[in-house]
Amino acid sequence: TVLKDFSKATGRLYQITDDILGTFGDEKVTGKSPMDDMREGKRTILSVYTMKNIKGKDKNMFKKILGKANLNEAEFEQAKHLIASSGALEYAKNQANIEMLRAKEALKKLSKTWSTQSMTFLEQLVDSFVSRTV
Repeated sequence: TVLKDFSKATGRLYQITDDILGTFGDEKVTGKSPMDDMREGKRTILSVYTMKNIKGKDKNMFKKILGKANLNEAEFEQAKHLIASSGALEYAKNQANIEMLRAKEALKKLSKTWSTQSMTFLEQLVDSFVSRTV
């Protein structure tokens, strides 16, 4: 159904932007250390894409850093560099944009049966997820 499509796209959009902020966000804004996801070894869109697209010593380095509980700032900066240079950050931003477009396309279909107030709320919800990105 259309509402299901909207919900899935919005959920994916939220998760992707959360993954980006989890590594590249400002702690003062997000309320959590950007190193937390890396320390916890979370399988985010960024870490999965990076692991698939780097090779050799870079891959070994990233494996050592991902999930390292006592991760230091220099290692974290190296991991962020590997993420960016692998194309993972750009890929994640592109995927977020795709999910935003899917959500908005579903909203267009709902606009025939839903109130203007409801539609405005849902559009603002989607936009708020997009504005969370760095």
